[in-house]
This record gives sequence, C-alpha cells and structure tokens, in this order.
Amino acid sequence: HQITVGDFALIITLCTAVADDIWDFTQELGDLFEELGAFTQSLDLLKPHAIIDDPSSKELIVANGKIEFLDVTFNYKHNANIFEKKTVLIKPHQKVGLVGFSGSGKTTFINLITRMYDIHGGVIKIDDQDISTVTQNSLRKNICVIPQEPLLFNRSIMENIRYGKLE
Repeated sequence: HQITVGDFALIITLCTAVADDIWDFTQELGDLFEELGAFTQSLDLLKPHAIIDDPSSKELIVANGKIEFLDVTFNYKHNANIFEKKTVLIKPHQKVGLVGFSGSGKTTFINLITRMYDIHGGVIKIDDQDISTVTQNSLRKNICVIPQEPLLFNRSIMENIRYGKLE
C-alpha cells in the first residue's frame, strides 16, 4: 500500500508519454541525417569537376546506346575496390534496373558511366567509344539521370527543370 492506483496510472501514463517522445525524436533524427545527405549531394553540384578533358578528346556520337564495362576496377579513397574487373554489357535499347543493398554500388555504377569519377582499370564504352576519350560535355548531353532522391532547389518548378540548361 505504498502507492495508490492513481499514482500507478500516472506513472504508466508518464512512462508511455516519454517513450512516445523518444520514438518521435529518433524518427526526426533519421530525417535530419537524410536531409544532411541531400544537402551534401547538393553541395557537390556546386563544386568544379575535377576531371578535365584531354585536348584530343572527341565528341561522343551515340547511334544505338550500347554500354560496356570491360574489366572495370574502381574504388573510392581508402576503401576496398567497389568494382574488381567488372564486365557488364547493356545492349542497345535494353532497359535495365539496378537492384542491390545500400552501398552495393548502384549509384557508383551510374557515376562511372557519366564519368563523375575516372576508373582505376579497364574501359567503359558507349557505342564502342571509350568514354575517357570523349568530351564530358558530349557524354553528359547523351545521358539522362533521374536521381533516386527527389531534390528541388528553393526555386520555381520551371527554374528547377531549367537547371543547367537555360533554354
């Protein structure tokens, strides 16, 4: 008979309220980290691109759209190889979906095709043209990437659509 039924009900109610608040906090914390990731990706768009075209680079001419990874090796700084002698053929007009666990290399695969990074070994070809020997401008004019996270700048929809191509 140390506590009353009312005291017990109050303690249970307060414990439940605290548990709910902790749950809400963890959800908001997860959202915060997701937003920080999107913000970091946005800042990457503002950085000058480190890869420079060779003066002898040619324009990419895409007739069919065949993409080949031939013995491609790539890793980020201080990490094990993400791709180790990876060979992939995407035939012309073939539709491909990339599926895998978080961190398995799906985004890296796309970033390598768009030459956001240079590979450490092997060759990536589009219609039998090595993408390291074509101009980055012509490469990116022929590739459309839809990001996995919808991200809009604090502007109108039209300005978001026109980003990077004002006309």
